[in-house]
Amino acid sequence: MQVYEIMNVDIKTISKDSSILEAMKIMKEKNTDFLIIIEDGKILGEITEHDIFLNLTKEISTSTKIKKIMKQYVLTINENDDVIEASDLMGRCLTKKLIVINDERNLTGILTLEDIARNEYCEEFALDVLVEISCANQTNFNTNN
Repeated sequence: MQVYEIMNVDIKTISKDSSILEAMKIMKEKNTDFLIIIEDGKILGEITEHDIFLNLTKEISTSTKIKKIMKQYVLTINENDDVIEASDLMGRCLTKKLIVINDERNLTGILTLEDIARNEYCEEFALDVLVEISCANQTNFNTNN
């Protein structure tokens, strides 16, 4: 099964020149915890609720442009790649989402661990990824305490 068969095409985007407050409003309105930053059709990065929370505690206000705090590195996968490959990448990189692109590197969707788990043929892969992430988080917790 290929990524495009189960990916989510309801993509939430924002401009790098938007404020943190604008990003928060869009996230609330669209019921999402992350936005993809695009400009002229090119993926520049992403911003999550977690990024906003961490940065608001560092003397940055809600009027700050998101380009100051966005992640410029994003994990992508081609829409024609196999879902097994996508779940392996999620597990290796300890993430629950991938940005989906086409052969021209244009944004075409989002693939989340939830998308994989919802598919009866792929739920086993989602469980494997969750186990990897949980084990890594437990290891990090134990070494930090």
